[in-house]
Amino acid sequence: MVIVMFEYLIYVFIVIMILILIRAALGPSFADRAVALSALGNILVLIMVIYSITIQNPMYLDIAIVFAMLSFAGLLAIAKYAVWHHEIKQERGDKK
Repeated sequence: MVIVMFEYLIYVFIVIMILILIRAALGPSFADRAVALSALGNILVLIMVIYSITIQNPMYLDIAIVFAMLSFAGLLAIAKYAVWHHEIKQERGDKK
């Protein structure tokens, strides 16, 4: 019974991932896209954890932890680029 529930959760999270990808593609600003990609990474980690519980193999938990750390590091890199890009625009005097 619990395994079936986890399988349905995976399908629900896949639908949520599709909606997040649409949000990332249509996001009006760079920050919206960055938040959507971060949420996408979190949902992927959640799916890995649910799959690991479903098949009762703890190896995927280690992979999920590494993926979560890489996702966070990627978000930090995106934020650093956004700050750097904003500072360059201010130095040039660009209004946008």
